[in-house]
Amino acid sequence: MNKLVPSLVFLVVLCMCPVSHGAVPVVNRGNGPQFDRSRLPPSLRKDFDAFEIKCSRCHSLERVANSFLTGMAPISGRPLDLDTIKSTLLDMMRKSAKHKAKGQEISKEEIKPILALMKYFLDESVK
Repeated sequence: MNKLVPSLVFLVVLCMCPVSHGAVPVVNRGNGPQFDRSRLPPSLRKDFDAFEIKCSRCHSLERVANSFLTGMAPISGRPLDLDTIKSTLLDMMRKSAKHKAKGQEISKEEIKPILALMKYFLDESVK
């Protein structure tokens, strides 16, 4: 019985740890996976701010984190690759144009830093 206790403790701790592909900076804070800004390279933190401001207006960032954890686009179910990310960002830019009056539009200039961040997440997810 005494030999079983350490094994059970290890399994419980293992189950509580967040699971992620590669080195995507994601943590599980009880509400689901969330990006850990503190683990980003300093050069991408400004890009993360743009991503957080623009993308969280219409959907949770948990949805994006899940896509990098699973390797699948959340709605279409397509494998998550650079082409999928680019087409999704363009779709989000087009959809946001409908909300110009609310100040929620995403411009081409605002897409560039978000794409750079998504490329980083994609690269980290395959490590």
